[in-house]
Amino acid sequence: MDNVIVVDKADKEVGVKPRSEAHADGAWHRGVHVLILNENNELLLQKRGRSKDTFPNCWDFSISEHVNPGESYEEAAIRGLKEELGIVGATLEEKGHLRMNYGDADNMITKLFITSYGQFPPRINLDELAAVRFMPLGDVDRMLARKPGAFTKYFHEIYTWWRGRESEAEVIE
Repeated sequence: MDNVIVVDKADKEVGVKPRSEAHADGAWHRGVHVLILNENNELLLQKRGRSKDTFPNCWDFSISEHVNPGESYEEAAIRGLKEELGIVGATLEEKGHLRMNYGDADNMITKLFITSYGQFPPRINLDELAAVRFMPLGDVDRMLARKPGAFTKYFHEIYTWWRGRESEAEVIE
């Protein structure tokens, strides 16, 4: 069973519990998201697998991970890049430290990172992902406006914040 770091709304650690319990009881816990942009400023999107317990078959960040106990946000992002896409050695730039409700009782404190990667990922974990594709940012914006349900709620809100528009995502100072 995967454990998560339980935090207060200011992101101070208060304990550890199984991820399923944190999602059931509304405990704030840590996650990380990575946006991968290629040389054409296209965003790598992943489509979540049909067997995922939340937002199955929806488009999502290039990488989304829970932060494991004893792990930093950046270490979780690096782990996700390697496990899901086979990418190693990426340079990450932190873009935000955010708080939001991801749906039902799923309350997350997250950090958003950006990295560049000039080619298609070397390996895709098909146990986790249904598809992966690069999409121009303007196309992502239009698709979000026309078909918001095609994306995870948290992608919609955090991506919208990153693009400088009003969002449910709250910045943590």
